[in-house]
Amino acid sequence: MQPVGGGSPAEPAEIQAQVHQLINEHRTAQGLAPLVFSPAIAEIARGHSQAMAEQREPFGHGGFDERAEAIRRVVAYRALSENVAWNNHSRSATAEVAARGWIQSSGHRRNLEGPYTVTGIGVVRDARGAFHYTQIFVAR
Repeated sequence: MQPVGGGSPAEPAEIQAQVHQLINEHRTAQGLAPLVFSPAIAEIARGHSQAMAEQREPFGHGGFDERAEAIRRVVAYRALSENVAWNNHSRSATAEVAARGWIQSSGHRRNLEGPYTVTGIGVVRDARGAFHYTQIFVAR
């Protein structure tokens, strides 16, 4: 998927990689195994971020059941959770701001420290320059 407004197609992929690294650094600091990145799950996450960026879906977890069903078609799982975020920080700061926000929020931290082994992260930049994030966590 292309960004809604400004930014190269590589930009979201780079930000997704940064978020993945930051979340895995947090997990390993807590004695947890790093999460394996799934491009297929990332594409599903990116679809939700795109819908939020285009205001087809309000910010939040609407449509989670549909994403869960799409993931079930990709991989068998026993549990799923999801974090979403958005910010309008600079390209150089946005990933750290999103990851830090999740880490500092008990509910989001519970997801990222959960018994999950696989993740997909989708980032889309909207026409106003804000970044929309969806991270899905999968336990097989």
